[in-house]
Amino acid sequence: MQDEKFVIEDGHLKSCSDTKSTCIFIPEGVASVGENIFSSKAAVKLVVMPRSIREVSPSAFMYPRSLSDIILLSEEFDPAAEIPTLYSIDTVYTYNRGAEGKKFTNGYNSTGKIKSICGEEFLLSEGRLVAYFGSDPCPRIPSGVISILPYAFTAAECIRELTIPDTVKGMEPYALACLPDLQRVRIDAQIDRLPDGCFNNCTALGDVTLPESITHIGYRAFNECTSLKSISLPESLLCIGRYAFYMCKSLESIAFPEGLKIIDEASFYRCESLTSVTLPKSVESVEKYAFSECHSLLRVELGEVKKLGYAAFQNDTALTSVIMPPAPDVIENQVFGGCTGLRSLPIPDGIRHITATFFDTDATVLRISDSVTEISDCALSGFPALREIYLGKNLTSLGAAAFSGCKNLCTVHFERTHVKIGAGAFCSAASPLTVFYPGAAEDWMKITAPYIEERNKSYDSGVNGGAPGLSWDDYEVNPLGHKDGESFVIEVHCAADGETLICRGGITSRFVRSHSPYDTD
Repeated sequence: MQDEKFVIEDGHLKSCSDTKSTCIFIPEGVASVGENIFSSKAAVKLVVMPRSIREVSPSAFMYPRSLSDIILLSEEFDPAAEIPTLYSIDTVYTYNRGAEGKKFTNGYNSTGKIKSICGEEFLLSEGRLVAYFGSDPCPRIPSGVISILPYAFTAAECIRELTIPDTVKGMEPYALACLPDLQRVRIDAQIDRLPDGCFNNCTALGDVTLPESITHIGYRAFNECTSLKSISLPESLLCIGRYAFYMCKSLESIAFPEGLKIIDEASFYRCESLTSVTLPKSVESVEKYAFSECHSLLRVELGEVKKLGYAAFQNDTALTSVIMPPAPDVIENQVFGGCTGLRSLPIPDGIRHITATFFDTDATVLRISDSVTEISDCALSGFPALREIYLGKNLTSLGAAAFSGCKNLCTVHFERTHVKIGAGAFCSAASPLTVFYPGAAEDWMKITAPYIEERNKSYDSGVNGGAPGLSWDDYEVNPLGHKDGESFVIEVHCAADGETLICRGGITSRFVRSHSPYDTD
């Protein structure tokens, strides 16, 4: 998989957007390097070029700000012959034996050195492990190494096992990345962050031991580690970063430590073997797409999480059981969207304001908890399978188009008499729509009466007997949502006086009627 900071076309490196790394490792497969690639990179001190390099533009290293060394892994490329001028470069390390001892121009009237690295296993620079060139599949990192640079082992032929000793004080992003044969890693280094991309694309990795000092797992740390079945997370862990376990398709289980606070964006996206998720009470937020597309996920316990991000469990089609937290502060849209195994999911107790759809659009029954006082405009729209709604006894406001698009909705239960109902609250509901209302018929007609704007207070010319410009059609069209030209039947069963209001017919226009659209039984 091509690193996102490089633009490569047909083996030609056109650009590199990395301005923060001190070491840049050009991916294997790149045959040529274009103009001005590294001239303005602010932090880079070392560039490692792969065995595939055959051509380098003379201006690729034109006056770089801090770059001092280049490593050439190709045995054929002769830097002295191909790029005789390397401005500001001190040393070129090369596998080309014939280039040993040659010189190149290092600026105005000064020269740089070319050194052979043939026969050397480790290239070290001021305590930093720059590269490993040996053939041992289980190399032992030498004493004196205090940090490991990006892609430090990718030049080796085969790495199957690594131990990072406690003498190492730091690992840079992608330090152990792109090692297709790496199976086992033990990190004894007392680092507090597993760096970004640390094991990125290590597809054979199955056994990882992390130190108890780690508080943060970085961005794409285990990205596409497709052989990883389980991992023990340290008790010190506070945050799992974005895309940390992205597409770890073999990951079957994971125990989240007490103390963990954040599961960031798409952390476990497409972990297709994961079967259950149980979050400790310490987890505060599960960000967007965190567990999306986990098609084997059956059960979720959400502890006391305060935020559920957009589509956090979207398209988890096997999911049948969710234990919601008592009162999350934020539930974003489509948290359980596309979870076709969830047929009925209650709104969690304690939540007061519903602003967005967060559960499966195939749910058939919805129960709004008594803690909910307000449902926003369009908040629970687009549930084609929803047939029955139970509205809680403390609901005071039902927003415009709140349940729009619920085309199979046939029954609505109110538990409160005075509820403000917005325009089109049940737009496109089934016909007949049966409403159970605890108040009297008179009360229902009051709460569904439309708000008459100033522009609608005019009277017509008498064609319809001087009735107000806002028709009884609008009286029914707005609150219950039926559109012009749509045939419908609505039955409102009013418990307080035993009356049933029936509205039937097809509205063809904003036609003014001088009588109520309701008949009574």
